[in-house]
Amino acid sequence: MRKVNPISFRCLALSFILIVSSLCFSKIYAQATNAMVSDSKQAFTAEKEYKRALKQLLTCTGSKEGLDQVGQQAVGYYHSKYPMLSDSFLVQIDRSLSIDSLITRFMPLYSRHFTLSEIKGLITFYNTALGKKIMHEMPLLMQEKAAVTENLYQSIQQRVEQQVANQSNAANGKQENNQDK
Repeated sequence: MRKVNPISFRCLALSFILIVSSLCFSKIYAQATNAMVSDSKQAFTAEKEYKRALKQLLTCTGSKEGLDQVGQQAVGYYHSKYPMLSDSFLVQIDRSLSIDSLITRFMPLYSRHFTLSEIKGLITFYNTALGKKIMHEMPLLMQEKAAVTENLYQSIQQRVEQQVANQSNAANGKQENNQDK
């Protein structure tokens, strides 16, 4: 029987352990990488779906139309105020104010307050008769509430001024009485 060199055997055993460990690690690494890629794809898909839903919400509430108008007005303003600006620069400004650019900026705000499911629920609601009525009536209601509130504040202001005048007169009257004594 041949005698095995203990150093060679240890090297062989160590090599075997390293190879097996490397294979296990690479399999684990591949699984983790695949999971990360899968998660990344899911996150990207979810982000696209949220962006699409947010655009739909802004459209059905009329916000998209308003944002488009404000963007066009801003570009028109800059064009007339600063005629030296190049058309290519104004195009860049227009792109910065485009609905897609704004939605990208709005997404973090909306996602802090509304889930995708809630955004979809809002879309469904605003497409109902009641949702459409709210969109039509709410601006009118806000104007009416502002008028009522303004009248209330004016009334309160008059009462406060009258109270201050009464207290001031009463204080002056006490001073006069004290001086007469």
